[in-house]
Amino acid sequence: PILKNVCLCLFALVFLIAFALASSGDEKVYFINNTPIIPGNNSLYRYDLSTKKVSRISDTLNGLQAYLSSAVVCDGAFYGATSHAPISFGIGKVNLTTGESVAAGSVALYHAIACGPAGSNLLYGIASLPTASGLQFTVRHFNTQTFTDTQVAIIPTKKLFWKGSDAAISINAQLGEAWFADDVEGDGGRLLVIDMHNGTVKGDYLLSFLAGSAYGVILGAASGRGAVIEQRDDGFHWYGATIEGERAHLSHELHANWFFYAGVPPAISADRSTGCLASDSGSKTLQNLNIFSVTEGKVTESIPLGNLVQENYVSVAAVAFGP
Repeated sequence: PILKNVCLCLFALVFLIAFALASSGDEKVYFINNTPIIPGNNSLYRYDLSTKKVSRISDTLNGLQAYLSSAVVCDGAFYGATSHAPISFGIGKVNLTTGESVAAGSVALYHAIACGPAGSNLLYGIASLPTASGLQFTVRHFNTQTFTDTQVAIIPTKKLFWKGSDAAISINAQLGEAWFADDVEGDGGRLLVIDMHNGTVKGDYLLSFLAGSAYGVILGAASGRGAVIEQRDDGFHWYGATIEGERAHLSHELHANWFFYAGVPPAISADRSTGCLASDSGSKTLQNLNIFSVTEGKVTESIPLGNLVQENYVSVAAVAFGP
């Protein structure tokens, strides 16, 4: 009876995860495998969460442009932030039907991107520009038809301490908002809430419940609700966070010493309930693709990428949910 109940519980968990993804339209995970060979090509893969099958969509992406950060699927195309630092930055696009790829340059390095409003042909992004006094963070709109980007606003950085983690920025396309966490020494950090339509800072909140650094954030389905990932000496800690009044409050704490690495941001499903991130598997040539619950901070499925990608080298960072 005990074994039967355990099996039933596991079946129910798998069913609920599959139902949630199907309801949001996010039944597949798209990821870029970056080549270590220059000149060479990167490849885009699609993994079906239902059938557990993988297919290669394109292997013609310019290997000089590494996909090491944020990615998204919009209107039948995969978009990813590209970098050939410090020479060039931009946005890469792959048509999911034809596999045709193209890349556009930008003066700014994108740290987070999201689909703009339906029919707008825009990506919303947060990117940085090098200046004599340090990095200047900006809100940008990237036109997917003309392949040009426009600076919408400069994010106030008078007290901004960014330690290089792109996971510290999270954009919710449905809300048109972004969370940007920084690390203020001795104060646990701050959380900026940014309007992605016009670039204004809607709120500036203390993360006083943190003992370490604010490594990452995930903006949830509702404004003022999400998760904050803290980095400590003993690993990463996962917090549910709620914005009320002038502070971001802790709603619950979970330990999540399991997958974050190199500041790579996770992909978040359309309903903001499920995340995905490629992690270090302890091997230079193998990685895991981790599916996790945003509300609980727990991995629900860990998929060895070495079993999916039939290439001699696996180097995955850019991941996106999509239909």
